[in-house]
Amino acid sequence: MEKEDLLPYLNKFITAVLEDGSEHSGYISNPEDFKSGEEGKILKLINGMMVDEIPVEQIREIVLPAREDTVAVPVVDLKEGYRNN
Repeated sequence: MEKEDLLPYLNKFITAVLEDGSEHSGYISNPEDFKSGEEGKILKLINGMMVDEIPVEQIREIVLPAREDTVAVPVVDLKEGYRNN
């Protein structure tokens, strides 16, 4: 993949699928490297406290995961307590 292919995804939560089939998810923490014409050979993905550094040439595809399906937030009700919606 070329660094120009990542421009539409600079402000989105993405999953990068590598040539070896592994998947790395997060927000791009170095978008300025891809906006400028200089750097952009390493993609840094931040997900919580974890940061992955991925060489751009190893990325096979970018997937936009459905984030609403990945987490369940407990809802507090005075009568029922905690439950998942």
